[in-house]
Amino acid sequence: MIQIPDQDYQPRDPHGAGNVAVTLADRDGAVVIVAVPPGSEAEYAGLEPDDVLAGVGGNPVTSAEQARDRLGGPITHDVILDVDRSNGSGTDRIRLRVRREAVRR
Repeated sequence: MIQIPDQDYQPRDPHGAGNVAVTLADRDGAVVIVAVPPGSEAEYAGLEPDDVLAGVGGNPVTSAEQARDRLGGPITHDVILDVDRSNGSGTDRIRLRVRREAVRR
């Protein structure tokens, strides 16, 4: 008889990790969305280039690196984003729900 010892490990999430497909940059103290890939979940949610990413999941973001960390997570979970968008005469704060997707780097 062969005995296999118990293994102490956590199985991988069968759904995997995901992210929001956007390109971010730090500009003048703000996190700016530089590009949104056509056909991405980010585009379907309404994100646009030059939107300012003010918050992720109800928490403010102060750098592109911090925003990227918060945008990633389980592919089965959506992300709530607070976005500042220029409207010609000022800025509107909008809240969008974006589905994470598998993103190639």
